[in-house]
Amino acid sequence: MRDDAGQTPRAAADDGEVEAFFRLAGRRPRLPEREVAPAREVVRAAWQGQVRRTARVRLVGLAAALAAGALLVTGSLWLGLERPAARSLGALALESGEVTLSGPGGRPQALAPGTVIATGSGARAAVRLASGPSVRIDEGSLVRLESAEVVALDRGALYVDSGAAPGSAALEVATPLGTVRHLGTQFETRLLTGEDGSPPGRGPAALRVRVREGAVVVRRGEATNEVRAGGELTWYRGGELRRAQAPPHGPLWGWAERSAPPLAIEDASLARFLAWVSRETGLLWRYSEPGMAAAAEGITLHGSIEGLTPEEALAVVLPGCGFRHRRVDGELVLLRDPSP
Repeated sequence: MRDDAGQTPRAAADDGEVEAFFRLAGRRPRLPEREVAPAREVVRAAWQGQVRRTARVRLVGLAAALAAGALLVTGSLWLGLERPAARSLGALALESGEVTLSGPGGRPQALAPGTVIATGSGARAAVRLASGPSVRIDEGSLVRLESAEVVALDRGALYVDSGAAPGSAALEVATPLGTVRHLGTQFETRLLTGEDGSPPGRGPAALRVRVREGAVVVRRGEATNEVRAGGELTWYRGGELRRAQAPPHGPLWGWAERSAPPLAIEDASLARFLAWVSRETGLLWRYSEPGMAAAAEGITLHGSIEGLTPEEALAVVLPGCGFRHRRVDGELVLLRDPSP
């Protein structure tokens, strides 16, 4: 049973008895300040100590958090300095046959410093360097991309074309028998071994350089030799030098022409296509009629010549533009196509 206040009768009686007891006891006397003050100081000192300890914990926690953040940032910067992203030197523009890529660049198109390119029998490859030059690699060759300025040839041959790209950087070809450096040119560098003059397995017997356009400087130690367009230099391991003629067109450059990356002719002018063919073949154009050069500038091409050599591309492109061509005394002559 509960009353209106929600208490049982017994609980209400007990509360009344306690209240009556305090009334009979009367008001307690106030303690003197001299007795209360020491206790108050003890409590105050304990409270202040607790506050200081709490503050120190918070400051230490904050400092630790800041230090951890600084360590994280410093660590990130250190990692960034220690492990920079690999810079691409260029991309593989053409490959035919067994072409193997190894090194930090892996197999994708982007080529990192240190990438090694090896070509098997009958295989060829072409690399477009980001610095401008085009490098073509003959069969049975081993080439290492050292940097934007240096390409190492350990075996076989490579062909460099830098003149077609305005502002191309000077490129150095490093070989076991010397270095070849140019300033805007087309040239071939080949290491001769075996049937070319040295016993197999004993390294290259000679370094041969053929220049199609411009000039190069060949250096071995303190000795240097210059080779100009149309010339050939063979520098043997023992120091012997042999010079010969190397015409800018003909079978000497056949493998380099077959390794040429195709020109993207979509929306290109016929004049641009003819200029590309001239550079790749080493043959100059002659127009059989006045006004043909202007006509070539006004013709826009469409389609693709991928997989075709420059000579094969001529046979495909010119008839569709109303032209044909023939070779005359080392020149390419552009003619009107009389067929309907």
